[in-house]
Amino acid sequence: MGGSMGFNAAEEGHVMMILTPADLGGTSTRTSAYINMEGYSKCQIFLGIGVSAGASTAILYESSNGSGSAVTAIAATYYQEVTASGDTLGARTAMTSSGLTVANTSTTFYVIEKDADELTAGYPYLNLRLSALDSTTLTCAFAVLSGARYGSDQNPTAL
Repeated sequence: MGGSMGFNAAEEGHVMMILTPADLGGTSTRTSAYINMEGYSKCQIFLGIGVSAGASTAILYESSNGSGSAVTAIAATYYQEVTASGDTLGARTAMTSSGLTVANTSTTFYVIEKDADELTAGYPYLNLRLSALDSTTLTCAFAVLSGARYGSDQNPTAL
């Protein structure tokens, strides 16, 4: 697994698209796929904002069964790059359970992270929910899971 240096996300972690790139034409809320954290120690969600026409809110959730029932908003940490087309993340920032307000700037991104051992017992799923989206806000998100209990070059699904 992996090379002699660095982290090979495809083999030592698990990479998945949890929100496809989309402009949903007036849909005010987007909910990502549910991510099963049972076999991993950390989740990092990469949220990209291609075009932003208004302020929206990103909230990280935990769910007991991954189906959308028994969902509770949780706190996390995040890093942000909110200058158009920049690549330098800001400092680690605490995100409360009420989420964070996404900057009204196009071509920005956020890295939101949560450790599995910080989840409530019996609630092993995470998902990202975006709310108050303007009809022309384009978003997508990927998740990278790390600290696999049973890593290999062909990881099983975590959805």
